[in-house]
Amino acid sequence: MIGRAFVLALGAAMGLGCATQPAGHFTSAGYVNSTYAYSVPYAEGALVLPNGWVLDNFVSSPDGVVPRKDDGYVTSVELDRDGDRAPDCSLRIATYDLRFVHSAHPGVIWLRTFPYSYHLHEKPLEQLARDYVAYMSASGAEAAVIDDRVPGPPRVNIAVDSQSSWVVAGHPAEVLDVRETALAGTAVRRVRVVLVRPGFMYQHTNRRRETVLYPVLMVAGYSNSPESFELAAADLDILLGQITVQGVSGLIKRGQPEAATAGTDERSEPAEESPGVEENEDDGRPEEGQEPSEASGSENDIPKDAVTPSPLVLDEE
Repeated sequence: MIGRAFVLALGAAMGLGCATQPAGHFTSAGYVNSTYAYSVPYAEGALVLPNGWVLDNFVSSPDGVVPRKDDGYVTSVELDRDGDRAPDCSLRIATYDLRFVHSAHPGVIWLRTFPYSYHLHEKPLEQLARDYVAYMSASGAEAAVIDDRVPGPPRVNIAVDSQSSWVVAGHPAEVLDVRETALAGTAVRRVRVVLVRPGFMYQHTNRRRETVLYPVLMVAGYSNSPESFELAAADLDILLGQITVQGVSGLIKRGQPEAATAGTDERSEPAEESPGVEENEDDGRPEEGQEPSEASGSENDIPKDAVTPSPLVLDEE
């Protein structure tokens, strides 16, 4: 068990000619993202989730508490910077900012941020959420990203039960309730995925010193077996309510879930640019050995009315 005073800093470029966008770090106030200006505060000395949730994407090591980098915990994203629908940049990013597993049932809660191509930002968020279903089918509900690669063949079947609109930390969000089923038709899980446009921009600078900006999507989710889903569905709401972007936090649920329909995107203007990662001129990849972006998240965006949760518990793998 790690006390609230524990602080860690992340930042190490991985090989393969590109940098890894770090997951974030912990301060005496809570979790702070190391690339974008958002935080998830502690309450009474712990993260915001109730008893039973174990932090999975950070582990204890001789060097302290570090993010996991094994299979499934690092993801690649292909980005198009000129609108020709061909990838110009490839980034390796931490799959999860935060991922929790429950010790008493098969529940999982996750929080992620990743950049995506600017021409996709022109789509209404409602439509982008519907497009996300194909990527969930190809990668699984937890690990899906939206980029310029055509989604691969289905790994799981995704059936959408409902779609609704919420507001997270003052920004528009689309909520998908889906059922994830193995292709063989077994192992059904209920999943709730929340896509948020938080107003962040990921900034890259290439060798020609040209600045390229990519919008960022925030995705939170909760999955569980059908019989256990309702046991902890409200815990995702707790996490969403504690996310703090530019000093704003809170969760607003606007109406009941309804079938997906075309709508107008409530787009917010980009609020923050992250520091740059230099790209190669020929293929848009960051230079080998380039350090990832430094933290731009605020450590002071901690609401006073935080929900009292359990202490921060780490997976000991």
